[in-house]
Amino acid sequence: MAFNGFAPDFVYRSISTPDLTIEQVVQLSVTLVRRTLTWHADARGKGYGCR
Repeated sequence: MAFNGFAPDFVYRSISTPDLTIEQVVQLSVTLVRRTLTWHADARGKGYGCR
């Protein structure tokens, strides 16, 4: 697979967000990462076998 390439069965979708600033995108990304880490920690604590 070439650098920055996609597998044949991978579907990539993009949307235009002209009303978002870079700062807003960064804030959204940080929020989503924090929620993911919290979910992961909760799942491990409940014995769901996440690694």
